[in-house]
Amino acid sequence: MLQNGSAHVGLASLVCIILVLGIVQSDAVRFASNPDQTVDLPNVTYSGYLPISDDGKDALFYAYYEALEPAKTDDLPILLWLEGGPGCASMLGNYYILGPYWPNRTLNLEPNPGGTSSLIVPFNDPCYKPLSLAWSFCLTHNAGTWNRKFGLLFIDQPLGTGFSIAGKRGIPTDEMEVATDLYIGLQIFFANFEQLQTRPLIITGESYAGKYVPSIGHFVLQIEEQLGQDRRRALLSQRRLLPQRALEMGPPLFDLAGLAVGNGLTDPRTQVLQHADVAFFFGMIDMQQRIEAMTMQLHISQLIADESWDEAHQHREALLEYITQCSGAGTLLDYRRYRDYDADKNVDRYLNQPEVKEALGVPKHIVYESCSDKVGDALGPDVMKSVKHLIPDILAALPMLLYQGQADAQDGPASNEPWIYSLDWHGRSEFNAAPRALWHLDYADNDASAAQGVTIGGHHGRVVGYWREHSTLAHVVIRNAGHMVPHDQPLVAQAMIEQWVDKAVGFSIADVNRGASLF
Repeated sequence: MLQNGSAHVGLASLVCIILVLGIVQSDAVRFASNPDQTVDLPNVTYSGYLPISDDGKDALFYAYYEALEPAKTDDLPILLWLEGGPGCASMLGNYYILGPYWPNRTLNLEPNPGGTSSLIVPFNDPCYKPLSLAWSFCLTHNAGTWNRKFGLLFIDQPLGTGFSIAGKRGIPTDEMEVATDLYIGLQIFFANFEQLQTRPLIITGESYAGKYVPSIGHFVLQIEEQLGQDRRRALLSQRRLLPQRALEMGPPLFDLAGLAVGNGLTDPRTQVLQHADVAFFFGMIDMQQRIEAMTMQLHISQLIADESWDEAHQHREALLEYITQCSGAGTLLDYRRYRDYDADKNVDRYLNQPEVKEALGVPKHIVYESCSDKVGDALGPDVMKSVKHLIPDILAALPMLLYQGQADAQDGPASNEPWIYSLDWHGRSEFNAAPRALWHLDYADNDASAAQGVTIGGHHGRVVGYWREHSTLAHVVIRNAGHMVPHDQPLVAQAMIEQWVDKAVGFSIADVNRGASLF
């Protein structure tokens, strides 16, 4: 039974018309800690739809979790997580990567493919057992969740992804459309939850969100500038033509405080040129296969230069498939794996249970897919376009964290570092010359709270990663992790995001101008 305050909310009711902003606004659905519920979650949670068209037929699905251990609530940061793909749902991130609860205990205790590690014990009893499910699922608490100290918001985007609904507007076909829809969705969310508007918002994501996150971040900065609300006083060098429907939403109702991207695809032309060497030096292909892969990637680079976007995307897919077949890898996203992440589709099975849909406020007829081929195909011609040019503007206004799992043979450190270190931004020389510090962490009995206060560059505990930073940019490489770092190393990823956010929130343009750094 779902409750909104003391009033019951009809599960079929998705939208209500309100006068605020002159838009269609979603009817929020609230979980309460109630043992009679189908799904028993102990922290207050909201879920529902954010309609982004006037008729309400195009709508983004969201789920919000309040912090489990909040220090305070008035200015407690909120993290927005965007999954990649393109076409993969943020609810996959919720129930498989970094959310507070993961379904199916057997899946959760899947061994980490780099060997055992005392830091990989993310699950605590009890197991919360949903009632009357056809599959034997239960929800176990993820001790490495990113909502331990922060609010955590998941939005299935673009339209047509996960539980989100693509109506007359249809599935977006480029980054501007994606960012516009997401901005409208965020405006509606924060209009619904006015009490959250003063809290800093950190936009995070992984994989293809290496394009989503910079795109929406720059979009917000430009909205602020165009509407005369540029409190950051950062002059943008890149300006895009913003759709009128986004400008009509007004300046942001949220306080954007930083961006974070894990194992991102951000600058495809640079990154595609690394695939052959990465696979070769991981021992996945031999010299002859390396030469063939290099020939393929040079052709892709030329296609990008010629702006043959769709053809470049298709040839990149062929290159990745060639390396996968030559190596016999379960996935290039973690070369150590014999099977892909969530190969049994347990998240899809769990979220398609009628009781779970009912609890989340999802119409029965909607079929959840963690990754949608239809959305991926719609955005295919946009995949090979870079957003690297937007990042210098972002770094002049906001802190940004770029992190990668060491074992990702597709979008890992060797794929990302060439474009990161060639960025033309205000701190380029100092960042590139900064020492790469060993990052030590020491957990007592796998207790995440034991990591608090551990410093970067210290000598206590085991080395869990490598950290370089200057001014507004931090780059972190995580050991014993692949593409989905928070899944592979939950406690380490949690410590990383908590340390970085604690420092990033409140970092101002004045700090940038005087050459200050986060750490």
